[in-house]
Amino acid sequence: MDGRPQPTTVFRRRRLIMSLPEVGQTVPDFSLPHVNGGNIHHLSEIIPHNPTLIAFFKKSCATSRMTLPFVERLQQHYPALQLLGVSQDDVADTQALIEQTGIRFPILMDSDWKVSTEYDLFTVPSVFLLDKTGKVVRVNLGWNKEHYEALSHAVAQLLNVEPVTLVTDTDKVPAFRPG
Repeated sequence: MDGRPQPTTVFRRRRLIMSLPEVGQTVPDFSLPHVNGGNIHHLSEIIPHNPTLIAFFKKSCATSRMTLPFVERLQQHYPALQLLGVSQDDVADTQALIEQTGIRFPILMDSDWKVSTEYDLFTVPSVFLLDKTGKVVRVNLGWNKEHYEALSHAVAQLLNVEPVTLVTDTDKVPAFRPG
């Protein structure tokens, strides 16, 4: 060594996952089992039929528990919307959450977080509205009453129907809550 500062080499691990899907991007395909077992759902087989909403959630997240009934309302108001819930919990916790919230849309299991990691999720709930080509039309992270109203309008526009009010004053939910 000659007393001069030695260059520092910085090694960075190459990231093999994409960043959080944004509006206009196509989401990664995935295959996940249904909470009740058996059926494996392939996103690429579902998307071409109708607009699709994917809602990632976790039982321990109070914001997820508060948001899921409004996601269910989207399904009730817009029956042509395909809706998939993606649980980051185990089967027992997921089934308990289904009973607590009364949700009836299909719930898929991502207990090992492989799909959540591929989507680079940093919060739940994370909700993605996709058109029939698989491109993201809207992303909602956490809870924001205005964003869920905008989501309802985006769904209505994709389905070419009149939008409905998703959240009313009688719901008594905060205007904002982080995930």
